[in-house]
Amino acid sequence: MQPRNKLIVAWVLFLSVSLHVPAAEPEVSEKDLPRVPPTEPDKALATFQIKKGFRIELVAAEPLVVDPVCWNGGIFVGATPDILYCKDTNGDGVADVREVVFTGIAGNYAPYDVNKLNVQALFNGFTWGLDNRIHAANGGDGGKVHLVDSEFTRAWQGRAGITPRSELRIPNSIDLRGHDFSFDPRTLMMHLESGGGQYGLSFDNRGRKFVCSNSAHIREVMYEDRYAARNPFFTLPAAALDIAADGPAAEVYRISPDEPWRVIRTRWRVTGLFPGPIEGGGRPSGYFSGATGITIYRGDAFPEDFRENAFVADCGSNHRTSVVIAGVDQAASRFEQRQ
Repeated sequence: MQPRNKLIVAWVLFLSVSLHVPAAEPEVSEKDLPRVPPTEPDKALATFQIKKGFRIELVAAEPLVVDPVCWNGGIFVGATPDILYCKDTNGDGVADVREVVFTGIAGNYAPYDVNKLNVQALFNGFTWGLDNRIHAANGGDGGKVHLVDSEFTRAWQGRAGITPRSELRIPNSIDLRGHDFSFDPRTLMMHLESGGGQYGLSFDNRGRKFVCSNSAHIREVMYEDRYAARNPFFTLPAAALDIAADGPAAEVYRISPDEPWRVIRTRWRVTGLFPGPIEGGGRPSGYFSGATGITIYRGDAFPEDFRENAFVADCGSNHRTSVVIAGVDQAASRFEQRQ
């Protein structure tokens, strides 16, 4: 190779390497990010603004906050990459049965190093469905999940009438990418479900499924993928449809001040010091950016106007949406807009 060519190759290599060097993260001081002490549970209730006619009560606080799905005297617990079954058989308050029944969730991030997992995309939201199955939101981390072949699961399926020779006893790995999932607690059979949400899920009285994500605070799952799969030559639109009348990243009205980290992050993104989406026109808050959980109210303790309304939690504020039937799909508007 001629000296001139060597020089050109060296310059190209230098240029390609330099283009991939990430920018140094801007520095912040303790003054920029002051510590904000947590509010004690007995004082937290006074910080809420409550609609007239309602009251708020403390039901449970850390470390007593749990959200299991109970079955046959025990509970199913999600702990990436596993789903465990735990049961207290002697009444001492400690689970002496602790068995892994499914594993492999978020398996693409093996060996499940916490620093390699997207903690905003872990599976969550165990919920009973009208089909007597336990449904869960995949969250986004995916993975190939399978039933653990153990003496415990073989005995469990044996009691359900599934013989060891059955092909259904130990199903093949199920790829969760792009899907939610459900499983039958009687047989431990798992199925893929249409999804499209990030945090939580909820059903209305007719079994219609609703999910949410950071900025998309209410989405309806319009069909199940297993029906669309009958015709591989026909491509359907995404199963989860945004139904909020005011669209994603809609306005919210928080009463607490912006967190310092949120203000700094937004400033860095707006000024180009650090990459990231510029949300809300460059505002640090005032819009859905952390819609984390959706509940379709199906009780009768609230007035009739609240029946089958959607309640959506956000990191910055809480939000109530009225779900109104509109043809095949639905339109969800704020309750105040329908007065």
